Amino acid sequence: MTKFAFGAYRLAVDAEATRAWYAVHNEPWITCDCAGCRNFTQVVKDLPQAVRDFFDSLGLDPEKVQEL
Repeated sequence: MTKFAFGAYRLAVDAEATRAWYAVHNEPWITCDCAGCRNFTQVVKDLPQAVRDFFDSLGLDPEKVQEL
């Protein structure tokens, strides 16, 4: 369990448990075909590495729009 602080917020994150859950649930994450969702799937690939590393430290996949 890793602890993070975001301003006044404190989080306890189990990144490995989150990754394990993703591994079992392989269903498509983008089920909407609206312009916003289509745009998100393209733009998220260009996030700076520091941002991608931050999400990875939380166990989150930035390409899963519902998770962000």
